[in-house]
Amino acid sequence: MAFERIREEELAAVGVELLDDQPGLAPDAMKAKFEETAKELLAPKYNKLADQLEAETASESLGAKVPEGLPEETEKTVQAVLLALMLYVQAHEKNRENPHAVTADQVGAYTKAQTDKAINDKVVAIGGGDMAMSVYDPDMLKKPIYKAIDDAVAALKKLVLDKEHYDPQGKCKDIFATIDAAAPKYEAKLSIDGWVASTSEEQANGFPLAQEAVLTALTTGAPTVTADSEFLTCCGYTPTGVAATDEVLDEALAVIDAGITRSMDGGKVRAIVKDKPAADIVVNWTIRTDLGSSSGGGTGGGGGGSYTIGAGLKLDPDSNTLSVDTADAVEQDDTRPVTSAAVFATTGNIDALLSTI
Repeated sequence: MAFERIREEELAAVGVELLDDQPGLAPDAMKAKFEETAKELLAPKYNKLADQLEAETASESLGAKVPEGLPEETEKTVQAVLLALMLYVQAHEKNRENPHAVTADQVGAYTKAQTDKAINDKVVAIGGGDMAMSVYDPDMLKKPIYKAIDDAVAALKKLVLDKEHYDPQGKCKDIFATIDAAAPKYEAKLSIDGWVASTSEEQANGFPLAQEAVLTALTTGAPTVTADSEFLTCCGYTPTGVAATDEVLDEALAVIDAGITRSMDGGKVRAIVKDKPAADIVVNWTIRTDLGSSSGGGTGGGGGGSYTIGAGLKLDPDSNTLSVDTADAVEQDDTRPVTSAAVFATTGNIDALLSTI
């Protein structure tokens, strides 16, 4: 599309130049003749040019100087130069050969060699695979892990399992069975008709039924239970051997075990439950009671006679209580029996260590 010019013959055909010196025209005709050039020639040509310049194709007819770097054959129009510039930019973006020769140092980046070294150093620092150094060597001891574990297990076996530690007197007895046997055991019958309404406070806590029962000692010489006594086990019962009966007793025991049982002065217990058990049941517990000072005075117990405290035992002079002298932690030079809690804690630590491997 080319822009149109006003030709000489178009200008000569309009206006007042060709009129006689005395045109003899009426006033309105004379005015129209004076406006003829502007209205009949200039205005239409100007409006047509404006339309052409506003069209999307106008840049095809506008001239432009071709910048250096573009192909010499580029047409000298705005549209041709814009197209050549777009093709130049696209070609530049697709060029992966670093046309500007930018270096890693210029942009603050690692070179390939530096990147490889950083990755290798990090792998060495944290360990490979699932064996992170922060897990298997948190203290940065840098020792062989498997030998360290073997040494720790061997030391634990020596401390806990060597007979000289758990049976220094050579009695060859199960220490845990002996400890259990030393704890007094009691039983009490909770009858189906013995359940009554509990206190308002107990009901507010969700336990509407209660029953008190007298304890019978199953262990010879067991002290009378008090309100300060401590339950060492949950409630249990002796199975009858009849499947149907034991099933009913299991359900009754579950109801009692889901409630709360407290010791009372005078050798009694008080049980509170959410639901009423469906059967009579004789329940047993292991209960420890602090006897306090004896009425006979002295250090020898109720009879007041003298005695010697042997190895592995200890006497609390304040409460006049004789008990097994146990160790609460596993130590190499301590020959006292180790409590089950200490054994559990020590073996638990090894389990935790092994679980990280």
